[in-house]
Amino acid sequence: MPLPHESHDRPTEDLLRQHRQATRDLFDAVGDALFVHDLDTGAILDVNLRALDMYGYSRAELLGLDVAALSENLPPYAQAKAHAWMEQAAKGSPQVFEWRARHRSGRCFWVEVNMRRSLVGGIERLLVAVRDIDTRKAEEAARRDAEERYLGLFLNSPDAIFWIGVPEEGPFFIEDANPAQEASLGLPRAAFVGKPLKDWLSEELVEHLSANYRRCLEAGAPIEYEEIADIGSGLRTYLTLLVPLRNSKGRFHRIAGISTDITERKRVAAENLEQERLFRLLFDRSGDANLLIDDSRFVDCNQATVAILGAPDTASVLGTHPSELSPPFQPDGRPSKEKADEMIALAFEHGSHQFEWIHKKLDGTEFPVEVMLTAIPWKGKQILHTTWRDRTEAKRAEAQRRALEAQFQQAQKLESLGVLAGGIAHDFNNLLTAVLGNLNLARFKLSPESPVVPYLENAERTVLKASDLTKQMLAYSGKGRFVVKLHNINEAVSEMVHLLQVSISKKAFLRLNLAEGLPAVEADGAQLQQVVMNLVTNASDALGDQEGFISISTGATELDSDFISSTFPTEALAPGLYVTLEVSDTGHGMSPETMARIFDPFFTTKPTGRGLGLAAMLGILRAHKAGLRIYSEEGKGSCFKTYFPAVAGQALASGLPASSTPMALQGRVLLVDDEATILDAIGPALEALGLRVILARDGQEAVDAFRADPASIDLVLMDLTMPRMDGRDAYQAMRRLRPDARVVLSSGYNEIESIQSLAGKGLAGFLQKPYTLEALRAAVQQALST
Repeated sequence: MPLPHESHDRPTEDLLRQHRQATRDLFDAVGDALFVHDLDTGAILDVNLRALDMYGYSRAELLGLDVAALSENLPPYAQAKAHAWMEQAAKGSPQVFEWRARHRSGRCFWVEVNMRRSLVGGIERLLVAVRDIDTRKAEEAARRDAEERYLGLFLNSPDAIFWIGVPEEGPFFIEDANPAQEASLGLPRAAFVGKPLKDWLSEELVEHLSANYRRCLEAGAPIEYEEIADIGSGLRTYLTLLVPLRNSKGRFHRIAGISTDITERKRVAAENLEQERLFRLLFDRSGDANLLIDDSRFVDCNQATVAILGAPDTASVLGTHPSELSPPFQPDGRPSKEKADEMIALAFEHGSHQFEWIHKKLDGTEFPVEVMLTAIPWKGKQILHTTWRDRTEAKRAEAQRRALEAQFQQAQKLESLGVLAGGIAHDFNNLLTAVLGNLNLARFKLSPESPVVPYLENAERTVLKASDLTKQMLAYSGKGRFVVKLHNINEAVSEMVHLLQVSISKKAFLRLNLAEGLPAVEADGAQLQQVVMNLVTNASDALGDQEGFISISTGATELDSDFISSTFPTEALAPGLYVTLEVSDTGHGMSPETMARIFDPFFTTKPTGRGLGLAAMLGILRAHKAGLRIYSEEGKGSCFKTYFPAVAGQALASGLPASSTPMALQGRVLLVDDEATILDAIGPALEALGLRVILARDGQEAVDAFRADPASIDLVLMDLTMPRMDGRDAYQAMRRLRPDARVVLSSGYNEIESIQSLAGKGLAGFLQKPYTLEALRAAVQQALST
């Protein structure tokens, strides 16, 4: 630093030089940046080393700079303010202020500036001391920010925050508390801050709280606990954290506390726990398989899953991919692994996905299930909840339902065709009756030597063959029982053995397995044998040109209602003892399509058909209240098993009827029929037998004629089905007029079907249309003789 004068005294000069050097050293050693300014111009005259370090300039550079270059870029008004401070200081008024300084690099920082007028080297200068306070400013800002954050937390926290004073002697008291604590206590701050706990709390609660505070002090560390207390808002549950604080002497003089009201949280947690327990119970005890899938693997399952799969425990299921519990391929031909991954992806995409699947038990058994996949949140991600519902029984029930529907449809079809066949047979029998009556009458009128007699006999035989066709149609309609008596099925089969052997294929071998001691069945013998013939003929056709066996077996079995309802759902069979007739073959069997049509009339798998065939046989069985069960598998043959109701009694050996000598007939006959052709044919036939004939075209006309003179009519020959009044009603009306009236009914239907409602009511006879003149004579002669 230059001095104002020089001395020629060498010792003095040395002393002064030493003094200046010491002053300079002191000047440079000061920790603040020092600037010496000219009072008039404000120019920088000198700086110390700290100034060079603080601003990043050399001494020479600083001495040439304007003060503004060492400051942050400020607006003009701020710069003017700084110059004003310098002027005030230059006039002798010290100035102290904070300022934003600028380093040579452009970095700005906070400084504290102290300006004052001072004597430097004997000359008045402006001495400026600059102290770097950037770190302090940052700390102050951080402290203010912390205080603001703390205060904001303290004032706005929903949790109660408080400080407990711990005096060296005396009770605990609350030093301070936030608004949440005030609200929790329901008291104003003045009522509890700075006051011992015992002044405003119950003795019991004070002891409880004090025990917790003492426990915290004894631990010398934070403690946390739950407690249920009433501190002014009723019984509530609180989670409290206590932290002991030491003073400068190391004594715990304060406890900081945070208390959170967790009453609602505990309630929700308890509800969630109960729901979780409930859902776990539902998961574990569900009858359906319940599983969780994470990352395409099963991570949890219930006991139903273990039972369905036949697994030893859940461990054998967990960790597996769904395809590992499935056959290699699904029914649509797709690999199980590929399809399972697709189903999982669809469930994640749509939230849920339902489909059918084939799973496999651990023993290899495959079974169908209905699968429901549902995406659910779990531990911050989505997993799948899956349920399996075993569809085995449902599939079986569905198959049974479809089979029953098919049986009902078949039964309805057969019933419709039966009604049609019965109606056609009835009407056709009426026509055949007229034709046969005229043929018989013509032959009766001719001499036996007449050349036309053979032609009439051929025509009669043709009509009788046509009558056989109508009998088949009646059999198909279930109305073909004619002569009913007790039969032994074994005898019926044995009597047909020779006929059966010549009727079947030369390569077929007939085997009999007839059980002994069978009960009798009530049946028409001819139709019973037709059933046997149809079954054996069908078995022979099934063998074709190949060698094989046809087996006829008989037996007896009890049928209960469950077996009947499941096996013969469309038949009116009653529980009880049944005699079975079974015909099986080792032929090629039948496909499901063939089995669905075997009872269709005229259906056949052969190039040449065989008429009504099995369809007529089914009608015969229906008429006998019998059932039929069929087993067949392609390549393994077929088995037809019939069930005839067993009856009490012994079957009688068949004998020839006693012959009777034709005799001339006398009497008056009322002939009733709505078919004019029958009246025209049968009327003259009766007259040819020696009878007088009265004609009526329906039941009402017949009753009117009978009412006119009941005693004069010896016999009524009446059709059963007529308009206005049918034969049954007309018969009953005549019996009311004359209880001993002799009536013979006639119908195109069979006897049982026609007159079963009149059994035991004095009916004199029944004629099945068409009938011959001999049959007419026999029926009339028998009726007149009774």
